[in-house]
Amino acid sequence: ADEPPLKSMTESEFRAFSTRLRPVVLDIRDRETFAEGHESGAVNIPFIEVLTRAAAELPTSRHIVIDCRDPLDVCAMVVHWLRSSGFTGEVAVLRR
Repeated sequence: ADEPPLKSMTESEFRAFSTRLRPVVLDIRDRETFAEGHESGAVNIPFIEVLTRAAAELPTSRHIVIDCRDPLDVCAMVVHWLRSSGFTGEVAVLRR
């Protein structure tokens, strides 16, 4: 089946979305970079660990916003992995 197009949002769209729907914010940067600063309440699962950890650590029915500070193709790959792993909530990318 064809996947829906990648949904990306701006900072202001993210703020409005977060106020309404309280999504899980997934930060895929390495632990050291995450420790230097991140979105309040964000969950850190480094990119190389998303396939092995996401299904066990993230709620599959909640909306997820990937805090994307990496190239967009990296973030798009994570969106694909989450969708193909049974995540049923909306998965979107916050572009910084």
